[in-house]
Formats: sequence, structure tokens, C-alpha cells
Amino acid sequence: MSRPTKTIATLALLIAAGLAGCSSENSAPADATAGAATSPAPAPAPAAPTTPVDDNNPATAAQGGWQPNPLEGLQCQLDIVSGQPATAQVSVRREAGVSLEGWVFENGQPQVEKLALVLVKGSEAYVARAKGGVARPDVAQAFNIPALGNSGFNTMTDLSNVPAGKYALWVANGPTSSDKACNLKVEIDLQG
Repeated sequence: MSRPTKTIATLALLIAAGLAGCSSENSAPADATAGAATSPAPAPAPAAPTTPVDDNNPATAAQGGWQPNPLEGLQCQLDIVSGQPATAQVSVRREAGVSLEGWVFENGQPQVEKLALVLVKGSEAYVARAKGGVARPDVAQAFNIPALGNSGFNTMTDLSNVPAGKYALWVANGPTSSDKACNLKVEIDLQG
């Protein structure tokens, strides 16, 4: 085999291997979601820098306590915690502050009102503002609802005045118990 022929054959093999990897990486068995009660969750957003609400966003104690007001049809997910993919339990140093990114929507419409992230432990609750209406084309694509293209939220929050401990994390349409809320199903373990 001549040198140009070997080069072309090698190139063809590399391209074929690359294409085979792409197709298997992005495909799932047709019945992978069959019978699922909810739509598939989108892939976490890339850990790209975002614009937080502001640099002075301390979590404050909720006035009169805070009880979740879960609403049927409200869906949410926390994707990124301080640049890392969110997991069911996340450890955070209180003095370091935390950035949180995710998405929330109600009945196919993004929640762009004044959002709040609420840390709850027993009767204690701490609230921080979050910016809604953040671009999330991955959510719109995953749920096949174009209106969800701005269903994201993010915040940079100072947690130094929140006592150490383990807290459930909720996203709500506002800072009071009467506001609609969605359980992000993440436990924040504040340390330090």
C-alpha cells in the first residue's frame, strides 16, 4: 500500500471511530424512559461563569419561620454548586459563600418572578435572593417546551450568618411561606 493510501485509510478509520463514538454517546435505548411519570431531567448546565444577583446577598433568617408550600406542577433542579455538579448532599464552608445554579418552572412556564433559595432545618429557615429568567436552552430542549428557554436561576450567596448544620434546599417564588416552593432535593451541609 502506498503512503497516501495508508494516510487516507488511517484518516477514514479515525473518522469512522469518531462518528461511532458520537452516535452511541448521544443515544439511549428507545424504551429507556418508557413508563416514566415525569419528563427526563436535562443535563446540568456547563460550569461557565454566570452573573449572580449581586455580591452582597446574605442569607437572612426567614421572618416568622418558613414552611414550604409545594405546588403541583412546579418542577425544579439544582445543577451547579460553586462550579461543581450538584449531588444529593453538598458540603459548603460557611465563610466561603456559595454560588447555586439550576432551573424551575410551573406548568411549562418559567418562573421569572422574585425567586428565593431557602435553607430549611426543622423550624429554622434562611432565605437568599436568586435571579430568575436565566437562559437554559438545555431545559427547553429536554422538555420539548420552547418557553422554558429562560427557566434558569442563579445566585451568589453569603452564608456566614447561617449556623453550621444540614439544611434542605428549596427554591420559591418569594421569601414567605405563602409563596410557591419546589424541593430541590439537595441537602446542604454547612461547615465551619
